[in-house]
Amino acid sequence: MRCFIAISLPDGIKEKVSGFRVDERIARVTYPPDYHLTLRFLGDIAEEEIDKVKSALRNVDYPRFSLSLDNIDFFIEKDKSPSIVWIGVNPKDKVIGLRRKIDDALAPTFEPEERYNPHVTLCRIKRIKNDRIWNYSRMILEGRFNVDGFELFRNDLIGERHKYGVVERYMLK
Repeated sequence: MRCFIAISLPDGIKEKVSGFRVDERIARVTYPPDYHLTLRFLGDIAEEEIDKVKSALRNVDYPRFSLSLDNIDFFIEKDKSPSIVWIGVNPKDKVIGLRRKIDDALAPTFEPEERYNPHVTLCRIKRIKNDRIWNYSRMILEGRFNVDGFELFRNDLIGERHKYGVVERYMLK
């Protein structure tokens, strides 16, 4: 089972973020019900190992916190073209702290990843048709929300679309 750990966005925030529009001919758009803030990608996990992961995540002890949406930005390819359009969150240190607790709980089964930039993926660029995509750079979407937990998700590929499903939810203190 292909899995990842993430914070789901509240419906009101999903609605605000869904106002961001990109031509689907140039990008694979994330659909509003699928908006989430990835904490950790786990990859393929054998069915017999999933209970160990769930048990480890139940032991994560971290306080609840609030986040605000930040600016829209891009991950850039080596050829300087955008590959992923995303929106950041603040304060990042709260999300990074939660991620560290999750890494600690999953060690040594999963090695911690050094690079991490908390974000919500809006779309993956297939090809640049014109330079209008750059107009979104540094655009800010406003919205604040409380984080009271996180989820272990399964990721099933159905055709060309990823279908996410919550395996288990974990509450913060």
